[in-house]
Amino acid sequence: MRDRCDLTVARLRFAPAGDVEKEKLFQLSVQVARFYSLDLFSFVCMGNHWPAVCAAPAEPPSRDEVIANWRAAKGKLPIEPDWDDAETVAHLGARMRDISCFVKDLQQCFTCWFNRTRLKGRRSGTTG
Repeated sequence: MRDRCDLTVARLRFAPAGDVEKEKLFQLSVQVARFYSLDLFSFVCMGNHWPAVCAAPAEPPSRDEVIANWRAAKGKLPIEPDWDDAETVAHLGARMRDISCFVKDLQQCFTCWFNRTRLKGRRSGTTG
């Protein structure tokens, strides 16, 4: 059962976004969502903003779900969190159901990609 359904709208601080930027933002939304225990019902990238409809779970994810989501998002890293530490698992579980953290991570990933590939040497800082 889901706790709530939120409409999240984030503004892109450059306009207009072209087809390449829109496609990359959509791909990143799918990639970043792997970490989270959110239901992403709708995601649309428009010219200068993106609305998303998503829901957070009422209960924190189980330890097994936290581990599975972390590994799905991070891949095979040589160093993993201490899964036997209940505080670490609880912290990651709380983050996995936080819509604000999802938006922040998505904006950060997109900004890094944009600054690295789109306007080399001509801009820095955030796009959202």
